[in-house]
Amino acid sequence: MSIVRIDKVYKSFNGKEVLKEVSLKVDKGDFLVIFGEVGAGKSTLIKMMYFQEFPDKGYVEVLGLSSAGALKKRNKIQEVRRKIGVITQEPKFLNEMSVMENITFVLESLGFNRRLAINRAKVSLEKVGMIDYAEKYPYELSAGQRQKISIARAISREPVLLLADDPTLGLDEKSSYEIEQLFLFLNEMGTTVVWSSNKVPQIIGKLVKLYHLQNGVLSKV
Repeated sequence: MSIVRIDKVYKSFNGKEVLKEVSLKVDKGDFLVIFGEVGAGKSTLIKMMYFQEFPDKGYVEVLGLSSAGALKKRNKIQEVRRKIGVITQEPKFLNEMSVMENITFVLESLGFNRRLAINRAKVSLEKVGMIDYAEKYPYELSAGQRQKISIARAISREPVLLLADDPTLGLDEKSSYEIEQLFLFLNEMGTTVVWSSNKVPQIIGKLVKLYHLQNGVLSKV
């Protein structure tokens, strides 16, 4: 079953072509890595998978919603985004709130009641090994710990698709390895993962699909 379908997509910014005839299919249960240099277009491609960016030409479909359909019915975008977890390079938090409050705040804004939000937050923090930091504040944590909290926040909604835009950028080798292992565990538990990176992750031997994005052109490795 395909969760994401991208067909012959082109995208330009200020006259510069960032994506050139890019096609990609993500099936349920995939762990897919897209690697390439800074500026190769990885973030743009990831953003198209949750309709933050739209193609100039070509076709994008995510969880049954096409890019053309999303542009016509903006309310449908939010329905799809509720099923997608997103982890960015530099996660943002509300520093006046504890780790637990940061996660429950997002869940409650999505419509979960308080009790369910707290329960989901606890479960997600346990999954990433950060339950002991629930009452800490984001500014008290290391970069690697904050990224783990970001992952907990993303998986607390129990997403069908988890998108990670270079989540280990700037982290030390130990933290990077721990994050990679965490994503591998989540994938083994059934979550579909799309990961973009400047380099090939250490877990490459266990990956199902690997793609290289260079000069806007995507190729399977």
